[in-house]
Amino acid sequence: MPSKQDSAGILNLHVEQTGSRGRGPVFSELEVVRLARDFQSKAAVIPSGTEATVLQVFDGGHAYQVEFEGPYEAPETVLASDLEAPIAHSA
Repeated sequence: MPSKQDSAGILNLHVEQTGSRGRGPVFSELEVVRLARDFQSKAAVIPSGTEATVLQVFDGGHAYQVEFEGPYEAPETVLASDLEAPIAHSA
């Protein structure tokens, strides 16, 4: 997937516009999701299972800007294939 950095140093992802078939699940803004696999952020490796809140949906759900809980509170852009629905907690 090509990406480029603009003059402000912000990484812009350019996601191919193909059908959603074979992609990860589609989530809505403010929905809680979790990582399906470890994710390399700018500062650290965020372990699989870490929950995040969807801030923005890109390209119909092919990628998401999310904010992780805990010590990883910077927004990150994550592909849909790297996210899954959180595990329901029993009462």
